[in-house]
Amino acid sequence: MTNARPLLLLLLLLVAVLIGFCARGAEVLIEGRMSEGRYLQLMAIGVRSLAIGDAQQKLAIAFAAERPLRACLLELNARGDLATGIQLPLPLPNVGTAAGIVGEPVAVLFHPKLPLLYLWRRRGAEAAAIEAFEHLVVFDLTDAAKPQVVATACVGEAYQDELLPSALALDARARRLYLPNLRQRRDAKTFGAALGFLALDEKGLPVLRPGGELAVTIADTGEVVRAAAGYGLMAMGDRILLTGGWRGILYWDTNNRLAAMNGVVFPGFPRDSVMMTANERRIYAVSPEVNALRCIEHVDGYPTLLPEAHALAGAAFRTAPVLMGGKAPALAIVGDNKLHIAGLNPDGGFSQVDQTLPIAWLAKETPPVYSQRFNRLYIPVEGWP
Repeated sequence: MTNARPLLLLLLLLVAVLIGFCARGAEVLIEGRMSEGRYLQLMAIGVRSLAIGDAQQKLAIAFAAERPLRACLLELNARGDLATGIQLPLPLPNVGTAAGIVGEPVAVLFHPKLPLLYLWRRRGAEAAAIEAFEHLVVFDLTDAAKPQVVATACVGEAYQDELLPSALALDARARRLYLPNLRQRRDAKTFGAALGFLALDEKGLPVLRPGGELAVTIADTGEVVRAAAGYGLMAMGDRILLTGGWRGILYWDTNNRLAAMNGVVFPGFPRDSVMMTANERRIYAVSPEVNALRCIEHVDGYPTLLPEAHALAGAAFRTAPVLMGGKAPALAIVGDNKLHIAGLNPDGGFSQVDQTLPIAWLAKETPPVYSQRFNRLYIPVEGWP
């Protein structure tokens, strides 16, 4: 027994070293593999937001606060596969006077043409007391191995709503960056839910007015919307924003001073539980509480006709729908360890050709992202079966 103790201690030490090595390796390598045709699963634990950059040929990931790495890039090869899986960390700038306090990244979005990435962060627990907190961070990705912070913006109480999920959106010209989960002061004690956008210059950077003030527009939504912007935030053209509304869809016409906020209600939808996406012809919405799926045609963001209902057998919706294009257009919606695929006709209506793909360890609160360039859906999972 005496001779066995050193061997046992050595074995335990080796196990500890291996565990530590594997834990570190999990933070520097993300594994991806094909599952069904144009669906690519990537194993990454704690993904809060995912974005595809077709022009940059990259994926961007924001992780939950408890993960050691807060945000990173992944290179894609010419086929749209993960080139290496090695994470390229995004250097989030410190806030306040305490070193290492960077807040919690909650949304990422690539510029459609320029080598830029927009990242939105909230204060979270570690920075809750920091007032001078810059919520927007803009990265220059010209050298992907060394992303550079080129701008920070959005300081103040209007941006301090800590709602999750969050999402960013760009207008058709990439001259407006729509911001998530804002609030506007109504009196000394209360705030109201708000939507807003930040003007961008031709370089994709925040515009400053002549006096040095940020060129931002914020509008109170009243009681029309109180849900998180991450349930859906889509810009139509250069003046309309669509998002989840009271019991349906809210559309903000930024040029309409008399009736800027309008909405369409879907019968049977509960309040503040509407997840949506849209393209230039139709708006699609789901509600997880009633497992309802609807679409409605629109013109420049204004809904027309009546909504079309569709049922997916055994569905349990957990995220906003994601539009997939190509020769087989469809909606992809995350369920409970299932990916629900609702087939679409060329005109955007439901084709009645649906699929349900069982996917183990599917992230339930993070929607996948679709690449038009590679005609591929990138699906975050937290383990392999």
